Amino acid sequence: MDEANRIKSVYQRYRASKVCRAQWDGELSGNKYIFSRREEVLVEILKHEGFFPIHDRKILDIGCGGGTTLAGFLTWGAKPENLYGVDLIPERIEDARSRYPAFTFYCADAEHLEFPDFSFDMIIIFTVFSSILDDSMAKKIAGEAMRVLKTGGLIIIYDVRYPNLFNPFVRALTKQLVRKYFSGYTRLSFTALTLIPTLARFLGPLSYRLCYMLEKISLLRSHYITVIQK
Repeated sequence: MDEANRIKSVYQRYRASKVCRAQWDGELSGNKYIFSRREEVLVEILKHEGFFPIHDRKILDIGCGGGTTLAGFLTWGAKPENLYGVDLIPERIEDARSRYPAFTFYCADAEHLEFPDFSFDMIIIFTVFSSILDDSMAKKIAGEAMRVLKTGGLIIIYDVRYPNLFNPFVRALTKQLVRKYFSGYTRLSFTALTLIPTLARFLGPLSYRLCYMLEKISLLRSHYITVIQK
């Protein structure tokens, strides 16, 4: 089985699992905390990079899922016609199109993006590389992302920094792997964030303040948000 089909098979398992679906229920207090903190940090990064508000910039979400992350950019001034998403899983693209008909979505293999060079001002890649166990595939996706990114544009990656002992289908996206996939690009920055989700889900219903205080401890931050400029 090639890597793309292996990933599709894994996500079929996730969709069929009530436990997996419940873990990332957007209505859970802990998950709301995780998403809100990620948005806060993302806005800080966009302001620092001079990309806020979004205005007329074109954005591509690789591994867009149901389009929820992409839709968040509307709040920050993006125009619906400038928002694009690709995903390997057909059911996810169907869901995204039904939710956000004004966006443009493609069911596509991100190793072969059907966009011209220099098409986008920003590309977001959230929790994608950790699901890819084949370095060759990951490096091709990184290369395609850079190809369709405009000079001076940003790639923003959000992914796990620690291995998951309970899930053999993911691996940590370390700083070393990012530098390997995007070799030749020296304008990189890493920010650790996101309280370990198990802790956030347990403590979220009790106290967001406690979640926030614990998130100040670097070792308890489970993800990196990485910014790469072309």
